[in-house]
Amino acid sequence: MTRVVSIAIAIVLASSGAAPAIRFDSTTHDFGAIPSNLKQDFSWAYHNDGRAPLTIISMTPSCGCTASVADPKSVPPGDSGALPSFRQAVTR
Repeated sequence: MTRVVSIAIAIVLASSGAAPAIRFDSTTHDFGAIPSNLKQDFSWAYHNDGRAPLTIISMTPSCGCTASVADPKSVPPGDSGALPSFRQAVTR
């Protein structure tokens, strides 16, 4: 089974008028065919191109078989972060 996973990110805007601006190296990842007993890892690289800290408050993968956590949860302007994720194939 081939799965292409995308992510949705919610961010907190700074009240000072300056805002973060998230930029991903890629917004989709094709895990390809995965045997039912194999877990695959992937890391979403992102950058804060804005003028305020970027704080990730939630993430929603497009597939229920994928999980992700923010590391770090807050990224200063000009810095980068990663969203490590994994996909566990589900046997049906």
